[in-house]
Amino acid sequence: MKIIQNDDLMSIEQLELEFGISKHMQARLRMKINQGKPDSIPYIKVKRVILYSRKAINEWLKKFAVNPLV
Repeated sequence: MKIIQNDDLMSIEQLELEFGISKHMQARLRMKINQGKPDSIPYIKVKRVILYSRKAINEWLKKFAVNPLV
């Protein structure tokens, strides 16, 4: 398991542990960006390493709230 020592950035494994989004689902959500779909998960790719910003993930999740919190 890759652990990123950064308050904002998370690895694939950390996202799975903290938010419960499986690695398989993450891959499917990342592919949506190539299809031009607006609900694709925001991520950063440096060479072959995929990283997620906690802030960006929290903002992305808010778009799916049934009863949005103010």
